[in-house]
Amino acid sequence: MRQAGVLAAAGIVALDEVLPKLPEDHAKAKALAKHMAGLSAFEVDLEHAVTNIVMVRVRLPLTAQCVGETLKSRGVLCHVLPPDRIRFVTHQDISEAGLTRTLEALKEPF
Repeated sequence: MRQAGVLAAAGIVALDEVLPKLPEDHAKAKALAKHMAGLSAFEVDLEHAVTNIVMVRVRLPLTAQCVGETLKSRGVLCHVLPPDRIRFVTHQDISEAGLTRTLEALKEPF
């Protein structure tokens, strides 16, 4: 492999800069999951919200597609898994302000 150093550099950055921040990402995801569990529009399994990925089920009469489009119009991106699931992912580019904005966007009616 002629370019092994390039690949190794990406691994070093991940280990040195990203890995130490993972607990912060997990804490943000847990806060998001807890907040969404308190909203009547969503069903969240808090026992499985242990990483930076939060899976939610959208309750009827809403659909995941409708919620996803509404959140996008409010500046929040998520992955819609039709017909009734949505995946949220926190990562190093999601700041505390971004999390707060997301929580506020979820409070508004759909």
